[in-house]
Amino acid sequence: MKKILLISSFLFAVSSIKAQTILTENFEGTSIPSGWTQTTSATDGGWKQGNNLSSSSFPIPAHTKMIATNDDGCNCDKSNDFIKSPSMSLVGVTAAALKFDVFFFFGTYQNATESLIVEVSTNGGTTWTVLQTLTGVINWRTEIIDITSLAGNADVMIGFRYNDGAGWTFGAAIDDFSVYVPVALDLAVNSITLPTFISNNQPFTISGSLSNFGSQAVTSFTLNYSIDNGTPVTQNVTGVNIASINGQYNYSHSMPYTPTTVGTKTVKVWATDINGNADMNTSNDEKTGTVAVASQVVNRVTCIEEFTSSTCAPCASLNVTFDPLLSTNNTNVSGPTFSNVTAIKYQMNWPSPGNDPSYNPDGVTRQNYYGVTGIPDLYIDGNEMANSQADIDNAKAKSTPMSVTSSATISGNTVNVSVTVTPYFSNASGTKLYIGVMEKEY
Repeated sequence: MKKILLISSFLFAVSSIKAQTILTENFEGTSIPSGWTQTTSATDGGWKQGNNLSSSSFPIPAHTKMIATNDDGCNCDKSNDFIKSPSMSLVGVTAAALKFDVFFFFGTYQNATESLIVEVSTNGGTTWTVLQTLTGVINWRTEIIDITSLAGNADVMIGFRYNDGAGWTFGAAIDDFSVYVPVALDLAVNSITLPTFISNNQPFTISGSLSNFGSQAVTSFTLNYSIDNGTPVTQNVTGVNIASINGQYNYSHSMPYTPTTVGTKTVKVWATDINGNADMNTSNDEKTGTVAVASQVVNRVTCIEEFTSSTCAPCASLNVTFDPLLSTNNTNVSGPTFSNVTAIKYQMNWPSPGNDPSYNPDGVTRQNYYGVTGIPDLYIDGNEMANSQADIDNAKAKSTPMSVTSSATISGNTVNVSVTVTPYFSNASGTKLYIGVMEKEY
């Protein structure tokens, strides 16, 4: 059985920070570190330490050793799995930050929703208050939280409280914990928003996100980008107020990049002159990415693939909302209402009794291609998909450097398909063309 997740929000990963460290723990030992304590009602012992703490519906991506609590594997009472750091002193500091890596779905299953809350105590664990309620994503991410309000206290503890929502949900994992005093000026480039392809001789705006990891708010800086390490293109950014310790800023460079040659280009973005001064942490200053320049681009036809079965109860539950979503997007409809969205459903011969009348062995070939081990499972343009309009809109917005036209004739049980592919970019050797034949109804 594959559980269906309701996942929200996203935070960018960040680089290491050079600063004064107050407390750090990377959980690389053989057990819960000395000084760390926990309370739990779970029969499996609650939070554990190691590098193999996954289960079938809570697969934790590799991240060296960590601490984790796994409700999917235990299916026990994890309504209060609370792990707490040793006490630390913040006396004498004027700014402080908490940083840790976290893997947490914030998932819902069978009407139960899990939670993961960061709490803080200033009296050695006698009383606790909520610092932040964490949202979920489907991979590890780095969280940085401003705890300057705790400066001056001599008996500070940080805790992570997991609650399975009184159901059988998933779990949470924590790694690379630290409390530190940040440097004053530290502006980092988080991301560059680049499509896979852009069109030659068409202006393209370089955009993305920045984070202020310093203890001072950023009010001005110089935004720079270069193509293939060429001459920097600069913009003076003023009149902003990027909050200290993980303040976010979305940038769009005022001078677009207009390519004049076809090929793969390396784009580099960095910030300088932070509040008129040098950045005090250079390890996270720049970000690079690549974009392919094609002679032209055209609109993409988005392909959705679902692995399902008539003997799968969660599949039926998914289709209550997923099938109307496909209908709303005029999926597999040709003519004037064509919406550039196609969908293929592969019926599996499992779970038991495995007698779906629409099962076809060709679906198993596609199942093995993706490595599908649980259904329902959704993919869009070859990537994992959530049951959301946003995923469809994002896929439809992408362009492609080739046009494809096809036609088909049917003779008895034989389908003859003719496809013409016109590329506008030199594709790598080994590029493959896949053809899907669908039986719409019978």
